[in-house]
Amino acid sequence: MSGGRICSTSSTFVTPTIASPPLRSSSYDIPGPVARTARSEAQPATSVAESQRSAAQVQKMPYRPRVMRVLLIGCFGFAGTLARYGLQGLVQRLTGSTFPYGTLTVNVAGSFLVAFVATLAFERAALSPTWRAAIMVGFCGGFTTYSAFAYETFELIRTGDPLRGVANIAAQLVLGLAAVWLGYAAAMKL
Repeated sequence: MSGGRICSTSSTFVTPTIASPPLRSSSYDIPGPVARTARSEAQPATSVAESQRSAAQVQKMPYRPRVMRVLLIGCFGFAGTLARYGLQGLVQRLTGSTFPYGTLTVNVAGSFLVAFVATLAFERAALSPTWRAAIMVGFCGGFTTYSAFAYETFELIRTGDPLRGVANIAAQLVLGLAAVWLGYAAAMKL
């Protein structure tokens, strides 16, 4: 069982227990899942040895890389969103123009950052997958989504598929502008 509530019975009453995810060693060398449950204080352990094993399991919480990755992506996304808000506003105030220099600055900076991080991660293997996801998906995703579009187009062209790269540019521009127009029209009809 991968999570949720189950019930355990004792000789006198039924007590809910929480099913924990499979316990794995830190090196992930256990081939299959090992189910375990955390007993509540209302249901005493049947033996001293079981009680000691239970306490040891609670103290040694297994490292959960997926949870850490999701938390890092969320935190970096929050930071990227705040960075976009600050930089975009600052540049727009400094230029005093109606042209969206702030957005242009953010999109170009985000494109640079995603290419820089991707190159470090994929070409030089200098970043772990967790940190790569935190920066590229989290920070750059919160900072700008244009960076993903620019990097993906670059990769299509760099890897020998310039036709699909140009098609991606055309599709992103045409469909993006069409979606803006449709969103505007739908909102105006409300």
